[in-house]
Amino acid sequence: MSFRYSYTEVSSHAGRTHVRSNKTQFADGKLTREAFEGELDGDAYHQMVNEAQRQMVRSLSWFLPWMPRLRSDRD
Repeated sequence: MSFRYSYTEVSSHAGRTHVRSNKTQFADGKLTREAFEGELDGDAYHQMVNEAQRQMVRSLSWFLPWMPRLRSDRD
């Protein structure tokens, strides 16, 4: 038996970006857990949100033909 569980939480408060992550895994009879917390500049949160929105629209545009296709800087 084995399992994995992980989450990452990103929030913005008082002009700072807060990141919290947790990963738990059970494999080969061994339970391991890793966790961290940290702070980044406030712009990091807005950049992550913008990129997530861009990726969502890009993904949906393949299924919804009326949505405009976005060009990526990476294309």
